[in-house]
Amino acid sequence: MERRWIASGRPMPVNGASKLPESAAWYKLLVRRFTGYDRSPQELIAFGEREVARCHRAMDPLRSLLGARSSDPHWITDKALVLQRFAAIDSTVRTRLKGFVGAVEVPTVHAMEWPGTGPHTPPGIYLSNEDNPYGTDVFQFNFHGGRFDARALDWIYLHEAIPGHHLQSSLRRKHPTNDLRALLTYPGNFEGWACYVEYYGTELGLYTDPLQALGKWEWDLVRSVRVVLDAGIHGLGWSREEALRYWEKHIPGQPELADREVTRVTNWAAQALSYKVGAHGISALRERLQRELGDRFDAARFHRAYLDLGMVPLPVAEQHLYQRLTEH
Repeated sequence: MERRWIASGRPMPVNGASKLPESAAWYKLLVRRFTGYDRSPQELIAFGEREVARCHRAMDPLRSLLGARSSDPHWITDKALVLQRFAAIDSTVRTRLKGFVGAVEVPTVHAMEWPGTGPHTPPGIYLSNEDNPYGTDVFQFNFHGGRFDARALDWIYLHEAIPGHHLQSSLRRKHPTNDLRALLTYPGNFEGWACYVEYYGTELGLYTDPLQALGKWEWDLVRSVRVVLDAGIHGLGWSREEALRYWEKHIPGQPELADREVTRVTNWAAQALSYKVGAHGISALRERLQRELGDRFDAARFHRAYLDLGMVPLPVAEQHLYQRLTEH
């Protein structure tokens, strides 16, 4: 399909993969490429709707607890303070990390402002020392407009740094693979892991402030809504107006964020699925192992075994980990 499309010389449609010839086959291919799984648009929408409802259930008591604080803006306008807060989070997480993944040495990761950000820039990004001009591992935060959302501090660090992308990347570099595997990437594997670990911030000493917990679930809601939008736009042919209406139903009053995320989903078919679908795959395997192993289940061993597998599709990881961790 890809060879035929390249040979045709036709431009990609600007309003989603549903406008491609053989659109159903294209979307199936893209879903598998970004998640590792075969999922129909209907299955993805049902999953996304369940996750949207889950987020609302988690946020409602936090909003009641916080009262007016839950809706007030919480911008940090001092970049030095953002860096101080990330340094404190780094110290806290490192003291708890052994209980999460076992004994491991993790290189320093430096927080820094993401240069050249704009209104469509995501909240953060991780760049290993192999992929940046700085000579060290960094995660960058969006300081566009001279401000950073304080409620995003904990989950951004977990996702981009430790035990998310930075930890996974540093372990992968310790165990180099063959040349062919080095060329392959599976977004469901690494974005799924980084999304998965956000649910365990409390174990790592974070989310002690209800505002940080709310921030985690607010962004989880964004990711969950994106699952529905992705399947709707690319699988069912939703218009931009339909996508924006769905967004506004669940995340009202944030038009700039809505414009950014609907544009992103439209321009990057299936990529937004990798976070939630990937995290769900890891969580489902964990739950299966917990049921079958009972008291013998060791979460730290499970996490380390997952990371030590390296860059493989999630179904391969599931099969390998299940066999390995259930051996007597």
